[in-house]
Amino acid sequence: MNLDQTLSQLTEQILKASSNPNPPDFPNLKIYQYNYQMTHVLQIKYVYSSIEKVMGRQNLFYFARKYLELYPPKAPNLDLYGHQFSEFLGTREIQNEIKSLPYLPDLARLDWMVYTEWSGETETNTPAEVQVAKGCLKLWNAIQNEESIEGIVIDLNQSELVMLHNITYQR
Repeated sequence: MNLDQTLSQLTEQILKASSNPNPPDFPNLKIYQYNYQMTHVLQIKYVYSSIEKVMGRQNLFYFARKYLELYPPKAPNLDLYGHQFSEFLGTREIQNEIKSLPYLPDLARLDWMVYTEWSGETETNTPAEVQVAKGCLKLWNAIQNEESIEGIVIDLNQSELVMLHNITYQR
């Protein structure tokens, strides 16, 4: 076994142990486990700021930890972590927990689109665009710009195509 294989196996063991609430082989790993979890949870918080503003910090942290359990990172670059969060929020299990906020996956898609463009993490040079429920862009803009959301109607039965140039938020 060469050094690369050994490091790869060790990394795999640490990742498995750090996502396990009771790591069997590494009893002193709790501090690293906490650091691993919080680093990824804070990445979700950073990227999905509109979700935090809608559901609150504690709820976002709860869902981010659930997301981390189901979608452990696959890439070494933390900036790429969280790209499936909108799909996660749209799953049946999660939708049962957030029945009063069925538009959250759409807000998350807008957050990810802006984040990837702003951070330079886009994979192509094509304009960023996303399909969301009608009214979600207006809600997202109001949330990000700390404007009133009163009177904004979300129509889940209609959709609109949002391109990056439609966004009025400045990070």
